[in-house]
Amino acid sequence: MKKLLALLLAIVMVLSLAACGGDEDKDQGGNNNASNQGGQNNQDGENNQGGENNQGGENNQAQDTYLAAIERLVKCSLLGDLEGLEKLAPEDFWKFYEQSGMPRKSMIDEAAYSCGVAFDAVKGQYGANVTYTINITGKEDFDAAMMATIAACLKEQKGISEDKFTAGCQVTADVSLKGNAEGSQTIETAALQIDGQWYCASVMIWDEGAYVAFEIEMMVGG
Repeated sequence: MKKLLALLLAIVMVLSLAACGGDEDKDQGGNNNASNQGGQNNQDGENNQGGENNQGGENNQAQDTYLAAIERLVKCSLLGDLEGLEKLAPEDFWKFYEQSGMPRKSMIDEAAYSCGVAFDAVKGQYGANVTYTINITGKEDFDAAMMATIAACLKEQKGISEDKFTAGCQVTADVSLKGNAEGSQTIETAALQIDGQWYCASVMIWDEGAYVAFEIEMMVGG
């Protein structure tokens, strides 16, 4: 089953790359990104370019936003917060794959390996004490047609009932990293609100159909 999932994800990623630069209805989700070991508090606000600025720390879960989802992705995939990996997908997602023969622990372990490799690269460039700032540079809410398409995919492909998917948008963000050196990475991801919480995902649309993959799936086998 793991080999089949890895093969499916590989095919989906190829289709996603082929769709890059296409029309606005073709939404792709995110690069693997980094996180902060230092635990600063969130500072959400408007920057001088009209984007939201978030400086290193976890948003309050009671006020979960798409920005909190991006921050969780950054912390896991670039800064090695392995304890946060399970929060990158909703509980129904984990139950669906466990029922399909893919144990939760196996997926998390594989994702953790990919995150560890990414964090080693970050440490090599910036040192171990890396801080980050997330700057939202673009956000487009999904229209009704896109919402319906994603809802159908979530139900068929992840076992998530359509009524649990209540909001979604395509987001572009710059992540500034600072340590022994300074640099930045760009994230492009779909942010999906499911059961009141936000998650980052890759949404691929093509003529024959569509596919939704939560970012942790993109880490598996990476």
